Amino acid sequence: MALSGDNTTNSTLGRAFDDSAAKAPVLGANAYYQLLEKLLVQGKGYGKTEAIAAYRLHNLQLVTDMDHGPSRPQEVEIKPLYVVMDLAEYPNSYVRSLVMQEIALSYARRMVGEGDLNAPDFKGPGVWTAKVASFEFDYNRRDGVDDDGKPLHIYDPNPEAYRLCLPIPAATSIPTQWGEAWEIGAGGTLAVRERDVAALAEALHAVRTKRMTAEEALFTKKPDGTMVAAFDVYGMAPDFLQDNYKPVFLKEETRAIINAAPAVKPAKPAIIRPFK
Repeated sequence: MALSGDNTTNSTLGRAFDDSAAKAPVLGANAYYQLLEKLLVQGKGYGKTEAIAAYRLHNLQLVTDMDHGPSRPQEVEIKPLYVVMDLAEYPNSYVRSLVMQEIALSYARRMVGEGDLNAPDFKGPGVWTAKVASFEFDYNRRDGVDDDGKPLHIYDPNPEAYRLCLPIPAATSIPTQWGEAWEIGAGGTLAVRERDVAALAEALHAVRTKRMTAEEALFTKKPDGTMVAAFDVYGMAPDFLQDNYKPVFLKEETRAIINAAPAVKPAKPAIIRPFK
């Protein structure tokens, strides 16, 4: 279904992220700590700010009636996505319903050869898709029913889903919680969810006051012995932040945590070298 519309190293850490050698060298523990300090002190709040309409795609279900014996159900898996619509372009629930029906009908027509297989099933402004996990974190479904008594397909921004974000001027590879390095392209963004800022700030303070090393505070060991990042700090591709989020005010308690952190002092270039 196609839519066209308007996203100091050590050997232990080295083994954990060895497969990233082809990318930008992965930040070592101390360099990673310095980057997270910048994120905490210089980062800005971003999040969703406008309500949208959305419809989740579900699996296709087929049931074969048998002459003898029970019916045989089959389910065709559809990639879990939401079809999202800008309310400024589609303010009417009836029109939005027609758009979704047209998408499904156009798809079926192409499958039976009544259309160009490479043509989009919908082409117009203000329609895009979003992954289920990120969408359901960013938005809350609005309670209530529409004029026809059906549940609303309107979603409001989730104020608990704001992020602290920092622009990344040069390509940078960071460690991750799942063990593989993540490369942020030049002009991309480093981000952490606001709900994780307090715990991250506490870990950074422990390193700053020399109660813990950067590796102890910012990494954790998996059952198999490999070291992975302790916090879900992640990267966004260049332009993704500007295309998908807008500046927001973070919570008062979050701003207090950020203001309590010392300013990041100019430092020598961070030591970055490939893991061995």
